Amino acid sequence: MYRFKLDPLLNHQRFIEDQRQKELAEIRLKLEEQERILDRLLRKEAQMTAQLKKKHDGALSSDDLILYRHYFDRLRKDVADQRGVTEETE
Repeated sequence: MYRFKLDPLLNHQRFIEDQRQKELAEIRLKLEEQERILDRLLRKEAQMTAQLKKKHDGALSSDDLILYRHYFDRLRKDVADQRGVTEETE
């Protein structure tokens, strides 16, 4: 049987391609996870905004408003941080 002299090179190229495909798959999974986290945070923000509007129709104490404000500030920071992580993953 004849053995092609460049078979080792071809095998090495296939190995490198397989490794890169695995890396790409891992990155895609990580990106999908980061996007799910971001989506969950955005839905939570929308939910809390709706809840605040609903409560705003009634009477809210200044303490409640302060709590909501702090919560929204933190939630917005989390969203911004998550967007950064998602963009970094891309």
